[in-house]
Amino acid sequence: MSLMQNKSLLCCLLLTAVSATAQNKLESPMQIQNSNTFVLEGTLKGLPIMPEKVYLIYDSTNAKPVDSAIVKNGRYAFKGKISDPALVFISPKLLNSMDSKEAGILGTSEYVAKVFLDKGKLTATSDKSMDNVTVTGSAVHKEYVAAVKQDNILWKDTIMGIVKLYTETKNRTYFDMLFLSGKSMENTYRAGHWDFMKKHPASPVTAYLLCRDLKMSTSPAGYVDSLATVYNRLPEHLKASPAGMKAAELLDTELKSALGHKVPDFTQLDNNGDPVSLSSFKGKYVLVSFWKTSDQGFYTGFLPYIQRAFNDYKDKGLALITVSLDENRDTWLQALGQAKIPGAHLSDGRGAANEVAQLFGYTASTYPLHNVLIAPNGKIIAKNLSGTSLTDMMTSIFN
Repeated sequence: MSLMQNKSLLCCLLLTAVSATAQNKLESPMQIQNSNTFVLEGTLKGLPIMPEKVYLIYDSTNAKPVDSAIVKNGRYAFKGKISDPALVFISPKLLNSMDSKEAGILGTSEYVAKVFLDKGKLTATSDKSMDNVTVTGSAVHKEYVAAVKQDNILWKDTIMGIVKLYTETKNRTYFDMLFLSGKSMENTYRAGHWDFMKKHPASPVTAYLLCRDLKMSTSPAGYVDSLATVYNRLPEHLKASPAGMKAAELLDTELKSALGHKVPDFTQLDNNGDPVSLSSFKGKYVLVSFWKTSDQGFYTGFLPYIQRAFNDYKDKGLALITVSLDENRDTWLQALGQAKIPGAHLSDGRGAANEVAQLFGYTASTYPLHNVLIAPNGKIIAKNLSGTSLTDMMTSIFN
């Protein structure tokens, strides 16, 4: 699983409607119960280092703190207004201030207590590490714990061990292992999430899981359509919640690049100023790859495998189209020459708003769509291929 994919597991927090203020003077239980107020009282026990302050964080992408609270004798408190239940992080550090040794390449879990906030009075007790947290007062949090129990087990038992090896050695083999393990884990995640969503169609956790599953790197054929059915069953108030609105946005995006989707023809100018159309590759398998010159992950995680696949199978029916997400043409052309990227190269200078990228639902606010593989019949048969997954797909098609 890639860094971006794992970050992608926290997709709904960006728009969470939480407005919090840490205060010492708290409302009475009756006042809290009859309003949109939440009060979160926390206890820290047995941590290796007792922090002086903790943060309530709602934006996992840039770790922007909503609020902070002083820790006194192992206790802290947050108070605020909340319109809908929302997942937040309680951490003794701003996540973007951790050095690489602390954070690893994927994990910050031991520094973070995940709490599904709800209206009313809640308690959160972290024992020995922040993530070993027990929460009371939120029925939604209990549902959340049940829904992601298997996720957390797999993360700790599988991914973090490989992360440690890769961090220590920088061995490419462990990077590929992360990718393959991530793919396998996504299948397990989906099974557990799907079971929960079917049983709890009106739960705020279902809206959250919709976002998580829609942000995964790829989904089996028909799964996005199934998630659309789950979304349609959400109560109207959940559809209008931040998580519900985010799920609707992601659904619209994913349906355009879902497996089995028929891709409409498109035409765009290439690096020589000549028009290139998808239809000009009729009868071939076409790998459409989206990239930006500043994306180092493209050069290390995708380009070597794309180059190898194209060189091995270009004479057997594989075509490659790269779509630039850059706005500066000179920067794009220079990178093309330096990286020696094969295939046809398209750009309209509109960055993430590239017209071809929009056909596939690409948006700068969602997890990047790295590539799609289109069969000769014009339908998408795979996406976000990299490493051995790309090699295996090419082998299954051409050999």
